[in-house]
Amino acid sequence: MALFIKQSPFFRLFLFTISGIITAQYFEIESTWLLSVALVFWTVLLVVYGLIKNIKIDIFWGFGFNALCFLVGFILAQNAKPLNDLPDFESNSGFTIIIEQNEGRINNRNRYLGRLYFTDNHKFLDKTVKVRLLADTTETEIKEGDIVFCIGRLQKIENRGDPGEFDYKTWANRKQIYYSSFVPKGKCTIVGYDEPTQIKQWISSIRIWIEQCFTKFGITGNQNAVLIALTTGDKASLDPELKSAFTTAGLMHVLAVSGLHVGIIYLVLSWIVKPLTFFRQGRILRIVIVITALWLYAFFTGMAPSVKRAVLMFSFLVVGEASGRKYSGQNSLFASAFFLMIFNPNIIFELGFQLSYLAVFGIFQFHKPIYNLFCFKNKLLDKIWSLSALSISAQLATTPISLLYFNQFPLYFLLGNIVIVPLVGVIIQGAILFMALSFYAPLAKIVAWCVNLMLKFMTGTTELIAKLPYSQITGIYIDVVMVIALYALFLIAHSYFKSHSPRTLVGLSTLLCSLLIYSATKSHILGNSNEIHVFKTANSPIYIVESKNVHSIVADSTVPVERHIAQLSNFYGARLNHASYNEVQGRVSVWEHPAGKILIAPENILSSIDTTIFEKVDVVVRSKPVRKFKN
Repeated sequence: MALFIKQSPFFRLFLFTISGIITAQYFEIESTWLLSVALVFWTVLLVVYGLIKNIKIDIFWGFGFNALCFLVGFILAQNAKPLNDLPDFESNSGFTIIIEQNEGRINNRNRYLGRLYFTDNHKFLDKTVKVRLLADTTETEIKEGDIVFCIGRLQKIENRGDPGEFDYKTWANRKQIYYSSFVPKGKCTIVGYDEPTQIKQWISSIRIWIEQCFTKFGITGNQNAVLIALTTGDKASLDPELKSAFTTAGLMHVLAVSGLHVGIIYLVLSWIVKPLTFFRQGRILRIVIVITALWLYAFFTGMAPSVKRAVLMFSFLVVGEASGRKYSGQNSLFASAFFLMIFNPNIIFELGFQLSYLAVFGIFQFHKPIYNLFCFKNKLLDKIWSLSALSISAQLATTPISLLYFNQFPLYFLLGNIVIVPLVGVIIQGAILFMALSFYAPLAKIVAWCVNLMLKFMTGTTELIAKLPYSQITGIYIDVVMVIALYALFLIAHSYFKSHSPRTLVGLSTLLCSLLIYSATKSHILGNSNEIHVFKTANSPIYIVESKNVHSIVADSTVPVERHIAQLSNFYGARLNHASYNEVQGRVSVWEHPAGKILIAPENILSSIDTTIFEKVDVVVRSKPVRKFKN
């Protein structure tokens, strides 16, 4: 551990700053009072240092510096907390927003993200308040930068209140999105245009040119959507089924612009500007050109956390190479995380930030030990194994957090990464090449044809992997305690394989047993609990009554069963699949989920059903109108 901290000095800054940010989410302390306490603390620390002569100066200053990082993180996080004094709007009113992003079509309506400018009674010029707008704008083409006057109700974003649901309100508020609104047809009017900065105009024009270039040279359909995602980071045009296939195959990360893409851009830029090193002051000019180009690319792709992380790390790499110092990738990883947290403390709660940094940390920690497990003399097999070790390392580091959020695990991630990841690098370089050759159409068409062929192979292979039997394990549920325990387990196991220390083995065994006991105890408690869960729906609520031996659901039988199933799928943790039985007819149906089969039937039909059907199901859903249960 001491060697790790020595090699990664930014780890301390990262650790204590992130501790301060997380602590600020649970405690509210006035900044002035906190600064006063901090001032007293450092005064006492200096007095102690003056009185005790034998104290080690590195321990003294280390303690004070760690406290300072914690304090900085705490204050920054408090200042970045979501607004809580925004007004409520009870009825329809006029409001004006500036469109920042077109989020595509949902349920045959356009969805936009905009910055609230003012309403009939309130002005928001001094605050950043965003609105998610769902508008029927078939007649009016709204684009980014438009100032739009709408007539509709601004509703504060709230959670539905369903058991185990995603905390959408907190997620949206951290992104400064506080309201949502549905605006019917004819209630949106463009009243002006907010002129974007020169850089935004330049980026927008390049995006349009790239998309036109792809179409011009025959790359269309799914291949066009995938190539746009790979080069620009825009996944809006991806087909939902194709996106689902990438997720099932464990390959969604290749569509997110990250270190792989930034690394390719860095290699191309380094090759282009290499001649500058032969001139006086050429090294400095090379640094400026490469770093500037990388950050322009980050802006161009939307400044996703994975891109900012990669660009920061490559920026440190460029400066380190120029200064002649040894580059530490692990230290650069923590340095980039530290600077991103300073500028935006809420970034640590973004899933993209967590997955990106965990994946790279996993590669740094686990790739070499895993790679050393096998030795291949054949160069091709060695390259394949090295890539496999890389994929296993990244997957190992991201699996606990992925299970927490998505409750599923892709079984064929290794197969997909071995085939697809190397291909992505070739596709991106090919796309850069044929865009550079676009002035000479015959040659550009040949390169574009090759790229299109590789894209077809990529999408076809991904869909094939996604359709393989047992391509995904679903319904895996873990909590935060288990996530922390799993990461501790991985790190202790890594330490044991390096040192083979008996103490480490004892610690590993103890933690593993504790994790199994915790999981078994939690399952036992849940299995013997008596609970009532209420789900909110657009028509009427669903009541789920659970006890040790009885599971019953009371729901409005006038609502189609499919709507109840869609709602209950989230609770039971998996998509419920219809199972047909000859004995089940009329409004009676049986649905399957990983824990068993669910029979759904109106109460007045249950008494007339053949009783043998009850032997084939695990849960009986007794549906009847909710109005009978009103007080």
